[in-house]
Amino acid sequence: MKIRSQILAAVLLVMVLSGIFFPVLFQGKTFLPVDEYNMLYQPFAAEHPTFAPFNHFEDDILKWYYEWKFYARKHLYKPYWSPNAFGGVPWYGNTYASHFCSSNWILTLGPLNKTFPIQLIVQLWIAGFGMFLLLRSLDLGFGVSFLYSTAFMLSSMFITLLLRWWMLGAFSWVPYLLWALRYFWDRGRPKYFALSALFLALSFLDGFLQADAFVLIIFGSFSLCWWYWMARQWSFGKMILSGVGILFLAAALSSVMWFPTLEYFIQDLARGSSRASGTVFGKNLQQRLLSVPFLVSFMMPQLLGSVRALDIAKLINTHLQDFTAYIGSAPLLFGLCGLFDFRNRDNRMKPFLALVLGGLFIPIFTPFDRYFYFRFLMVYTTGICILGALSLDKYLKEPIASRMYVRIQNSFFAFFGLIFLGVVALDALFSLKGKWLQEKLSEYVAANFDKSTIGSRNHEWMLARVGKTFEHFSLFSPTMFLPFLTALVVFLALLFYRKGRFPKSYFLGVLVASTIVELSFFTKSWLPINDEKIFPLFPKNYVSDFLLENAKDYRATVNDFTGGAKQKQIIPTNSQVIFGYKSLEGFDGLIPPVIYFVPAPLDDFKKLGLLNVKYILTHPEPRLTDPALTLVKTGIVSVYENKYAKPRGRILYKYEVIPPNLVRERMAAQNYDGNSVFFSQDPPVKINEELAPQENVSIVSESDNDISYKFTSEKAGYFVASETNYPGWKAWLDGKPAEILKANYAMRAVVVPQGEHELRFVFDPDVYKLGLSISVIGFLFFLGLFFGGEALSNQKISNS
Repeated sequence: MKIRSQILAAVLLVMVLSGIFFPVLFQGKTFLPVDEYNMLYQPFAAEHPTFAPFNHFEDDILKWYYEWKFYARKHLYKPYWSPNAFGGVPWYGNTYASHFCSSNWILTLGPLNKTFPIQLIVQLWIAGFGMFLLLRSLDLGFGVSFLYSTAFMLSSMFITLLLRWWMLGAFSWVPYLLWALRYFWDRGRPKYFALSALFLALSFLDGFLQADAFVLIIFGSFSLCWWYWMARQWSFGKMILSGVGILFLAAALSSVMWFPTLEYFIQDLARGSSRASGTVFGKNLQQRLLSVPFLVSFMMPQLLGSVRALDIAKLINTHLQDFTAYIGSAPLLFGLCGLFDFRNRDNRMKPFLALVLGGLFIPIFTPFDRYFYFRFLMVYTTGICILGALSLDKYLKEPIASRMYVRIQNSFFAFFGLIFLGVVALDALFSLKGKWLQEKLSEYVAANFDKSTIGSRNHEWMLARVGKTFEHFSLFSPTMFLPFLTALVVFLALLFYRKGRFPKSYFLGVLVASTIVELSFFTKSWLPINDEKIFPLFPKNYVSDFLLENAKDYRATVNDFTGGAKQKQIIPTNSQVIFGYKSLEGFDGLIPPVIYFVPAPLDDFKKLGLLNVKYILTHPEPRLTDPALTLVKTGIVSVYENKYAKPRGRILYKYEVIPPNLVRERMAAQNYDGNSVFFSQDPPVKINEELAPQENVSIVSESDNDISYKFTSEKAGYFVASETNYPGWKAWLDGKPAEILKANYAMRAVVVPQGEHELRFVFDPDVYKLGLSISVIGFLFFLGLFFGGEALSNQKISNS
């Protein structure tokens, strides 16, 4: 019976997801925001002259995350290096890239544009099924468990962050973690100790640093609370030691990720972080207090606005793009019943009540929002789903006339009625003063283009969103009236059930159906459904074709600030990953300063040339007249050739020793001709010859992790590659190991003798091998604990 219910739930969850994502799964559509990509970037916008604003997360998805998955698919679970930013970055060590995500293997089953959405849908299913297993383990009925597993699977925190998969990736395993922990603290068996560590490790591997920190908070707070209220047979010391043991085993299982990440993080902090974490999201007390009214979005996120429109949060500068924590009207209603049922709450509810309160109050009422941001509401979402399920199950089993529950329900619907009247009043105002209000809003947006919460490089696109705002907040808009309608259905079903006119099964069926309608409609309203025939993903254009044909071993760079002001965006950062040409730019969530500080000002063509930049992409007007540049291609994007461009590898015959903090200053000096190399200490071989650099260097072969140069040197000198020097790179000169020297603040250099040679650089990081070895040992220990420990436990039970 238990297995049948699990199979039935698994199938039903698949059916729900298949219905919501039917166009993606069966009609060749995608929910990647490629419409914005085609409209906002110059080589592609010419084919789409009209602007239909939709998803404001476009920059994040198609400039960063999709490219990371491109590399994850190409180098499945192996270390990989992206050479596309200056000198490259080790993306496999960045948890944003989620390279070790347990479901990345799905990406290898077909083209990335097809498998990328499927991977996310699969992770939604993992989250939903895990919540079902957890709720059933708490002795809840099938209907209640299915209702809240659906609510968790389609919660707005998952959907609004779906294309940034790392929040979903980490929290999709949290229900399994809580399931295993609950059994371990109750029974103390090795099998559940091992499973707790496994699911915690999967959360680490599928998430990123911030989400992993949230999971750790859940792990610690749940363990402490469950021990205090439910498992006091453990001593406090034994409970702490067991929790630390689970954490250590989880860290060992995921060491293949943690060791490269730790090295990457240390590199970032070595000379001062390249970005001040949290400064984008940190808010003062006034801004946090402004956030409190948006708690109403827990009932109906449509009240904040939509991705098509200008969210109210953006207009008042509270920056709450991830604020909603919507699980549907019915699930939220019974979550509130569990939250305010002070007298009759059973002990099982208390650990999840702690998650709700912590997840709600920490980001809103404490300065920790600087580091947690409103993504921490995922903790609240997890807690309220479990608390609500326990509360609803209790409500269905106990007499209907529960005074506390009736009061909470009546208050809920009175509040809902006030919101409804407010929306009607707003709609009336729009009807009477809509034209005037739209003009004022357009003026406000136009005056604030450069603010981060409103700004965009495409002014037409932003102004088009003003019209969408008025469409969205109309009562006749489906995004507004459908949530009200489904909430009304819940209210009527509850009223009939309380009066005994509805049997329990009908009542529960209405709650499930209304929740699926609400959340599936929210999903469809949030995620674009694009036809790739109309909006092709990364379509080739004359710019990419020109660079692929002509740039070859040289880099290109983008200058979309022509004339000293922001212009429309030319081409997405990291798009060279897809097209295959080399670029000076590149985005990563955490960029070590040795990479971050090297690129030159976009008008310093001499230094750009030293960094191997031959082509500059810019707007056709105003035309650049610098004598260093030659216009070689024109159109909606102009391409200039830089006469100062130097090969990727050069042989220099003199050096200077300069403190690291002064190297960048010297490299940027006008009198620096690039004919000497800078070291922070004396090299093992001292060479100072008045010879011109050798530039007859050719690239024999090149791949992501491997590049070979061939050259002839007149005398012994320093081979300097304009590539990033980072731990893990190794060199072979004519097949023999060679020492890599750190040169020019961030570059790789090798001492080479006179004559003809071949120099090969290979990215072969020892830290990855160490992490992998520890993970393998951890997995063997897990197997021994899971099977051997369980056998010993069974033997003890039989002996006793």
